[in-house]
Amino acid sequence: MGHSYNKGEWSEPYVLLKLLAEGKLHAADENLDAIPHLYYPLINILRFEAKSKFVYGYENYSFKDSTNIRITDCNNNTLATIPIKDFKEKSLKLFEEIKAGKGTFPVSSNIENFLNAIQVTRKAEKPTSKRDITIIVHDEETGHTPELGFSIKSKLGGPATLLNAGFTTNFIYKLEGGTPLSDIEIKNINLDTALLTKKPSDKTIADKKKYGFDVYETLNSSDIILTEIESKGYSIKFYKTENEIFSTNLQMFDSNFPLVFSEILLANARNYCTNKMEDILDYIETKNPCKYNLGNNHPIYRYKMKNFLTDASLGLMPGQVWTGKYDATGGYIIVKKSGELVCYHIYNRDEFQEYLVKSTYLEAASRFKHGYGFVYRENGELFFKLNLQVRFK
Repeated sequence: MGHSYNKGEWSEPYVLLKLLAEGKLHAADENLDAIPHLYYPLINILRFEAKSKFVYGYENYSFKDSTNIRITDCNNNTLATIPIKDFKEKSLKLFEEIKAGKGTFPVSSNIENFLNAIQVTRKAEKPTSKRDITIIVHDEETGHTPELGFSIKSKLGGPATLLNAGFTTNFIYKLEGGTPLSDIEIKNINLDTALLTKKPSDKTIADKKKYGFDVYETLNSSDIILTEIESKGYSIKFYKTENEIFSTNLQMFDSNFPLVFSEILLANARNYCTNKMEDILDYIETKNPCKYNLGNNHPIYRYKMKNFLTDASLGLMPGQVWTGKYDATGGYIIVKKSGELVCYHIYNRDEFQEYLVKSTYLEAASRFKHGYGFVYRENGELFFKLNLQVRFK
């Protein structure tokens, strides 16, 4: 291939090789353990590259009846026929190279030549924003052979994000009441007295200047800033999300969902709860900002959050109108640290949702890059922003 990629990116061709070498994809339980009796027999894998479509299938249409894999183009012309054992051998070798790699790195010429031979010459093109691989399986529950799109998440590299930070995921709070503050007083509230000792990147410098901060200045923690604001007599009230589309996307789960997330972000910033999703749900159920009737132990917040996490993982993008249609129609394929592949299919939705709750947390993205985490004045009023980003552990 002649390219250098990170561990997550190299995991995509690894999934292709390993799936074809094993002929099936196991479902996982909520703890990411394979369910022995629940798996999906593989029929074909579709791959899109340089506007071309390649089909990887077994010569006799099933793994157990075949010794070779046939690679065809979109017109069913055979491009190569390669023994299944070669896929097993190369998947093991690629896995070892991914484990040993650091940063972005090339693979050995042995693996590169094999990938070229099976028409993997560059990164695959995603048909949609969430789908990384398209698989045709035999669905034993229905007897059908659906074409399913899966998102690939690898645990061989750094943790993946479930919901990426951006200006679209900023939540704006209005600071009401309190004594009037000068620009100098606002800056003193925002800034830590300690200065950076190392010059930041040009991009960070540009972001700092955009919001009126100097090169070596650093911000206080959000908790310190909010505590100082409250000491000046101000109350902190959720105002709105910065992006109207994201707000409406959230309202599809509940009309109060923007408020729920504003409470979650504020609680996390004030250290009222940890950033783990399980702890966040415990906190929000106790506070009950929407004043639901929880007397009969309805898991309202947990139910809605599970649906949000599911949709965010399979299709929802903050700045795009969410219609409820999944890009990853099959679900998730997880590359475990052991190299084992497991999946969460739509049919085992309960296990998938429990996995999402157990495996995600709120992460603080760059404050200067996304323009949040400091007090600012606009049209004579004071505001403060917090940002939402969800990452896998």
